[in-house]
Amino acid sequence: MPDGSIKVVGRFAHSCVTAYRNPDGSVRKEYRPKQEVFKPASMATFAGAPITINHPVMPDGTRLVTANSWKSVAVGHLGDNIREDGEHVAADFYIRDAAAVKGVKSGDYRKLSAGYQVDYDPTPTTLPNGERVDGIQRNMRGNHVALCPPGMSPRGGPSCELRLDAEGNELTALNSGVDQNDIDALKAEVATLKSDLDKTRTDAVAITKLEKDLTDARAALAEFTPERLDAMVADRAEVCAVATAAGVDPKGKSTLAVKRAIVAKRTPRLAERVDAMDAASLDACLAVYAETPHASLASAVSVVVADPTRTDAQEDKPLPKAHELYEKHAAESRNAWKNKGDLAR
Repeated sequence: MPDGSIKVVGRFAHSCVTAYRNPDGSVRKEYRPKQEVFKPASMATFAGAPITINHPVMPDGTRLVTANSWKSVAVGHLGDNIREDGEHVAADFYIRDAAAVKGVKSGDYRKLSAGYQVDYDPTPTTLPNGERVDGIQRNMRGNHVALCPPGMSPRGGPSCELRLDAEGNELTALNSGVDQNDIDALKAEVATLKSDLDKTRTDAVAITKLEKDLTDARAALAEFTPERLDAMVADRAEVCAVATAAGVDPKGKSTLAVKRAIVAKRTPRLAERVDAMDAASLDACLAVYAETPHASLASAVSVVVADPTRTDAQEDKPLPKAHELYEKHAAESRNAWKNKGDLAR
């Protein structure tokens, strides 16, 4: 302008959630509804409002510009044409103070923060985007608009700023569509997506384990051929018969548990040790209980005791080695107790 001051369009208010600090240090979130922001009577109160550098703080602690403080804090004023500009309230800003003009041109003073009074409704509510707020601002009455110094964030978010045309309008255009509510909603959505991703990863680990368990189960099931199942059924029947004869109830017990119960019943001194005995040891005990002279023992004696009728050719025949006889005897002894004839006796 001819006198060295500048006139620039600024957008200084829009519907948003504003955070305030309570005296006890907690944070209070207040919501400015769109219908309150664009209420004609409310917008009209900003006509001619003073422009300040930051929000002034008066000696009495108030932060409102009055006739007594105007001369010391104002660096310009708003025009009368307070209007809607998309999602914002806009006005013509007349910057009159030379230092303020320099700060605006350098970009130090670009962001705007409205100072106003409201009727506060302290009723907590939930906004359509799911955000909880502590109350609602109604009946806005403008007092001033502050140029935010470097490092100060405007209450209305980064989209509240001067539109500097050739000196930076491109940057302003990029920021003008960003709303703090949208940013908060996106952050909440990202947090939800991260939580869902973590759950998906946990589920994937569980699924991998289940797939391995299923593979192992199928492999184990494949080992149960019809022949093996028949042998297991026959072995179970024989064990149950021996258990009944020994006064042991096999119901609800595995075959191995039944064998241990039989040994514990027939040989009490082994009762505390049966849990450590394997199937081969248990079968040896059952063979002893059956009192069955094993055929391998007779064959071993017949080989070792000299036969007076044998010929020289027979004497030249090599005798079985001791470990071979033992292995043969042990192998045949394991199932000797299953002899049905002897069990019948």
